[in-house]
Parts: sequence; C-alpha cells; structure tokens
Amino acid sequence: MIPSPNAAFAATATLVAGTEGFGINATTTAGTGAPFTLAANYAGSGATVGKLSTTPATLVSTTATTTGASVLVTHLVAISATTPAGSYTDTITYGCLAN
Repeated sequence: MIPSPNAAFAATATLVAGTEGFGINATTTAGTGAPFTLAANYAGSGATVGKLSTTPATLVSTTATTTGASVLVTHLVAISATTPAGSYTDTITYGCLAN
C-alpha cells in the first residue's frame, strides 16, 4: 500500500495528472443529534486527499449520539506516464465504534 498520497509522504496532497498519488477525502451530512467532526487531513475536496494508513486512523468522530447522518468517502488516484499498466487493488477496512 502507498502510505501517503505523494512521493513526499505528506499527510495530504492535491493529486495532479501525470504524477502518481493515491488517497481519500470525505464529506459528511447532518443528522439529528451531535454533528460529525471530520479529521482535517480527509476534509479536502476535489483532488485534495489525505493519506491512508496501515494502522487504525480516525476518519470521523462525534461527541454524542447522532441519527441519520452519513459519511461519503471518495477514493482518488493519479498516475504518471511511467506507471505500469495493470489492475491495482487495495483492501480498506472501515469500522464504526461506540464510545
């Protein structure tokens, strides 16, 4: 797995065509109750992404019960002219834990 969205191993990056990179960004919708708080490195939009991790990381949190809220995660990738052609896969596990 690529542990960062770019070769500099930054926490966030804006993906650009022609330069390899991979990551996710997310948005939330409001529900009833406590609002979701999105982790800053995943709060990008467009081609701005946060790095993935091989260890558990918090994507979104809340301080109390919420009902009807949702999280939309977008997976983005950019390739370079020298990226080998092929089928690329990754396994990403999401969990939802109560306080």
